[in-house]
Amino acid sequence: MKHFNIILSFVTLLFLTTAIASKTKHMGYIEATSVGKYKKPGAPVDIAYKTERILAGEESNISIRLIPAVKRGEMRVTFKWDKRLAPAGEVESHYLFTLGKKEYPVNFTVIASSDGIYYIRLIVEIEGKGFRAFAVPVHVGEMSENHKHTLSTKNSQGKNITVMHAQEKIMVSTPDF
Repeated sequence: MKHFNIILSFVTLLFLTTAIASKTKHMGYIEATSVGKYKKPGAPVDIAYKTERILAGEESNISIRLIPAVKRGEMRVTFKWDKRLAPAGEVESHYLFTLGKKEYPVNFTVIASSDGIYYIRLIVEIEGKGFRAFAVPVHVGEMSENHKHTLSTKNSQGKNITVMHAQEKIMVSTPDF
């Protein structure tokens, strides 16, 4: 009887763990960074981010790291979310950092009620150095087959490329003589 109770407890625990884990369907992560890439004019700051792909109605954990190239002054960051993407809980839309560290993490959770790709937009201003704009994508729901093919991939040399399908129509006309 003792062994039966242990086995029953184990099966119950396994069932509950599986039920809790299946509540949120984890669909992978999207990670990117601007470190080592082409530097656009503006504030000397890079970004690295990681977003969690989820189903509609679930929460996605967002992890953003701002990496300034300067160590003095102030960095102001303003966040804006797409209309159908909402912060879950209390999330600030403005941050002010006194520079001096290597990087500045900002973590929060967002939620969307319908499938799609939504963007979190950041405007970063470094005192006396200018502005820089970034966009962090949040993928919600299953992606259509068409969109799967437009994602960035790497070519044989390891460079990032974006593959897009195009339709070509060749029209031959004869000149009027």
